[in-house]
Amino acid sequence: MAGAFCTSDLAEELIKMLECRVCREIMKPPIVQCMSGHNICNKCYLQLGFDPCPVCRLKKTEVRNLLAEKMCQKILYPCKNSGCAEALLLMDMVRHEVNCNFRIFDCPINRLCLWKGMLSNILRHAETAHGTSVWHEDSSRTTASDFSESFLETTLVSSVGEIFVWHCEYSFENSKFLGALKYIGPMENASKFTYVFKLSKDGNRQTVKFKNIAIKETDSFSEVFHEMDSCVTLDYSTIVRRFMNGTRLNYQLSVKICV
Repeated sequence: MAGAFCTSDLAEELIKMLECRVCREIMKPPIVQCMSGHNICNKCYLQLGFDPCPVCRLKKTEVRNLLAEKMCQKILYPCKNSGCAEALLLMDMVRHEVNCNFRIFDCPINRLCLWKGMLSNILRHAETAHGTSVWHEDSSRTTASDFSESFLETTLVSSVGEIFVWHCEYSFENSKFLGALKYIGPMENASKFTYVFKLSKDGNRQTVKFKNIAIKETDSFSEVFHEMDSCVTLDYSTIVRRFMNGTRLNYQLSVKICV
């Protein structure tokens, strides 16, 4: 039929109709209108405050466009992250974008660092901006600090084709050494990886091993340590001091894929 849309044309036209007239992003519920009927996404509506509709200068209303909101449930949303080709229904896209490997990541080394970038650039950033050496595969390491005072250490681990953050800290007051490995990537994948923390002495005649599942990117190290869940917990007097090399602690850290 002349003038009829094919399926792809119709989908593209619907997506254009659902563009916010202010920011030009595809709208998601709630969708409100101005007195002329121009649609405004919730983010722009809140940012505009008491300002009128920027398209027609008429007053904004609190009337929601229920038809547009229903349309939102039927179309495939393209992922907003550059380089990702996924297109999913809204409820699925919300979950996808939180875990998308093409999303923009914050610096995993320092919370005060303003850097943001792709997953593929995290290792380079850590080395150039923070002077952080990246551990590769199974590594034998020594604490950079001695145990005469409290300390914390954070570094990146590149192993089994993935990126992790190893964070350990020692509380002089509580005489506790704590450590945990965080997976950087989709949250549902964290449980697929385990790590083994090993202490050894006298040519491996004395060993202590801890095996745990990697924590999720959104998990807080401080909360994990507070709950003492999925982390390495060592008492200074009974374990750490026994395996120390001089004033520092040597240990091995290895990452495995759960079978």
